[in-house]
Amino acid sequence: MDQNTEDIIRASARKVFTEKGFSGTRMQDIADKAGINRALLHYYFRSKEKLFEVIFDEAFNRFLTTVQPIMVADIPLFEKIEQLVEAEISLCEANPCNAMFIMHEMMQNPAIMERRNVGKLYKVFLDNFSAALQEEHKAGHVVKIDAEQLFLHIISLILFPFIGKAYLQKAFDMDEEGYWKMIQRRKKEVARFVINAIKVC
Repeated sequence: MDQNTEDIIRASARKVFTEKGFSGTRMQDIADKAGINRALLHYYFRSKEKLFEVIFDEAFNRFLTTVQPIMVADIPLFEKIEQLVEAEISLCEANPCNAMFIMHEMMQNPAIMERRNVGKLYKVFLDNFSAALQEEHKAGHVVKIDAEQLFLHIISLILFPFIGKAYLQKAFDMDEEGYWKMIQRRKKEVARFVINAIKVC
């Protein structure tokens, strides 16, 4: 098996699945993008389902390996928030279609979440986040706020500019350069906004 050919197939599949989703993609689309015939594509990946699982896992694991170490780290809450925001925005910046791809496929096929124990993973994240939040609240450093709601606020602030890129560029009359400069600023602005919203003055 030629590793170079497999890498080309994976890269092509990543582009096609991200653009069209699982249901809108045909194996022929991937073969055409890779510049190979369908027989060779099926030699490397027997079915669209198996190839999709590989591509989805790549995208999901990028998110997981970015978020997990920060969420379970024994560091102060404000530092945790700053690291989470910067790491997630940087990940989305490097893979701008990842968030839309993952969310779309999870909505289309909820079983994807069950197979990857998403509920259990988020429980671990939230338990650690909640413990850090409660500790800071008891110390009088932050207001009382539900950990789940706060986490949702943070993730929404991170993801919306990527999901709504076309809308934001039109609404704020931004070209590509202006858009990405705005994204860079958000690495600090989102964390500052969240911390200022929860800290006791």
